Amino acid sequence: MSIYLGERGILESKLRALAAFPEIEPLLVTPPADPDLIVPPTAVEHTAVPLVRPISPLRDLRSLVALVRLLRRLRPDVLHTHAAKPGFLGAYAGRIAGVPRVVHTYHGLPFYAGQSPFARRLIRALERRACRKRHHVLSQNRGDIPAISELVGGRPVHHESNGVDVATLREERARHRHAGDAVWGEGEFRLLSISRLEPVKRVHDFVELIRILRSDGRRVSAAVAGPGRLHRSLEKLAADRGVVEHLRFLGWRADVCGLIDSADAVALCSEKEGVPRSLMEAMALGKPVVATDVVGTNELVLDGETGYVTPLGDPSAMARRVASLIEDPQARARMGAAGRQRIEACFDDREIAARWRELYLQLCPRPRG
Repeated sequence: MSIYLGERGILESKLRALAAFPEIEPLLVTPPADPDLIVPPTAVEHTAVPLVRPISPLRDLRSLVALVRLLRRLRPDVLHTHAAKPGFLGAYAGRIAGVPRVVHTYHGLPFYAGQSPFARRLIRALERRACRKRHHVLSQNRGDIPAISELVGGRPVHHESNGVDVATLREERARHRHAGDAVWGEGEFRLLSISRLEPVKRVHDFVELIRILRSDGRRVSAAVAGPGRLHRSLEKLAADRGVVEHLRFLGWRADVCGLIDSADAVALCSEKEGVPRSLMEAMALGKPVVATDVVGTNELVLDGETGYVTPLGDPSAMARRVASLIEDPQARARMGAAGRQRIEACFDDREIAARWRELYLQLCPRPRG
């Protein structure tokens, strides 16, 4: 279960690989798609329940009731939840509905240093209660495992990792090879960020990054691909900082692989991650990446080899690294090749799906009649 657009990124290729195992019948549960989005059908069987990302007690209660009803009707052997809100509601719905095994994957912790102290304490307490309803807990990255272990009272927490389907990404790149034609400035270095427009992604730091590069005389054309509630405020910030002509906010894009292919480098300024899929996609398609040195990201990006990691909240440091890529095309090519090799060797969605299958078969009781 996941927020709809998140599903299209973080789960679909894994579920497609999982469906290839004859003993597994995956069903994807998400909120309904935005009616304004034109997206292809999901690769596996899919159904929808109402769910919103912000905390909304009344609407969240309705989501819980709808999910309980769905689970009672479907009677799954395993409920595997993803992301913060679906994971919390799914933990309770699964137990209420009598699902034999409830599994959750943390894609980065939902409480983190950038939150207010009250919010952080509250969310940690809620997660600790939700973990009592879960039978098994996984973490995409190794860095969060100690904190998750505390939540689950010392029970085992296993490292899941993350991955992409490289073959599919390359097919998508070929299908959308003209995606960047109308995006970039002529003759400029093309810097792309793929990110939701939410506070945790710190896209305002990306705006500042572009301001610094332009003020230093760097001919940079930038774009951010991703939806979010901060779209208008970030466009205003870009205008206030004098970079609105050099930075485009593209919203959600189905042709992101084509955008990556047309870019010279990809950047990510977020303050927390599981293992960031946007950077995996960029590396799989041979692009160097520059990102913040945070848990999850620093398990993916090898500093100086596949790109660079820089201190969180320091656009000046990131600007220096981007400038070095602008000046050294050979370094871009070398890092891009190294990143592609790293993804192919270590971050394959088929391996994640195989681990899920093994876990499900271990946890699942004998098939019920």
